[in-house]
Amino acid sequence: MIQIEHDQRSDYEQTILRKAPEAATWLGKSLDATEEFNILIEPNGLGVTVAICSIRAESLLMDLHADVFSGFVKPHTRVKGRVRTAWFGYSEPLDRSVHYVSMQ
Repeated sequence: MIQIEHDQRSDYEQTILRKAPEAATWLGKSLDATEEFNILIEPNGLGVTVAICSIRAESLLMDLHADVFSGFVKPHTRVKGRVRTAWFGYSEPLDRSVHYVSMQ
């Protein structure tokens, strides 16, 4: 019997690839015509940064967490100019032999 090794990192990457469009759809429905957003998948594939330009950005990011990223740790948002950002994702261990840890 051949046993296939489970690749947890690949599962995490697939989760991020699935969540990013879900977040875009949610934001498209939740923002009004004066508000803007951007979503950036991290180069390592293990996280996504969401940026919102809105006076409601803080509450929108918390609602996005509850509705789309509920399995992830509650984000700490950052402000730069008129844009507020939040990061959702998984940490990548320094030692590849260690299992990946969810940021919950």
